[in-house]
Amino acid sequence: MSAKSKINVIKQRVLYFIVSLVVTLFSTRFFLFLSPSTNLYFGGYNVHHLYVGAVILIFVLLMMMFNIISSFLFIISGVGTAFIIDELVYIIATDGSDASYLGFLSLTGTIISAVLILILVGGMYYYAKKEVKNLNHGKAGGYSLENSKMGFLLPEMGHQYRSKAAGHKTHFSGIKRRLRKCL
Repeated sequence: MSAKSKINVIKQRVLYFIVSLVVTLFSTRFFLFLSPSTNLYFGGYNVHHLYVGAVILIFVLLMMMFNIISSFLFIISGVGTAFIIDELVYIIATDGSDASYLGFLSLTGTIISAVLILILVGGMYYYAKKEVKNLNHGKAGGYSLENSKMGFLLPEMGHQYRSKAAGHKTHFSGIKRRLRKCL
């Protein structure tokens, strides 16, 4: 797999995450603006969407831990992250009422949290692109993508990728098949 293909895979995953995060934030805020007293009750308890987001991210983590990676996981991780950052400041810094959810502090906290997440993702994407290009040109000293600092972005590449500059063979047949299945 060429460096350009690897970068495209990372780019697609980042886009899935960012788009799902932004769409979820806007749609959640818009829905709750139209119907501010809507609450989710489960077993008599008011379950905030922050907790739903946490459960989603736990599910995503478990799937990725066993190397089950697909576009769907990046989409739902964006949804889960949006649910969490939407209520993070609201639950910590306000009285937790429906009115305070629509208040300035809650909205500002959500916007700042979202911007920080987007900056972090953008920075990691930039660094991952640079790392993949360095690995492809043999500048990383023959380390595998797995051993690089950003190897977690392409875990299915695993230890099978070795730099040709270091004299290692590249084995992509199984990786290509898995990538096609995931994407």
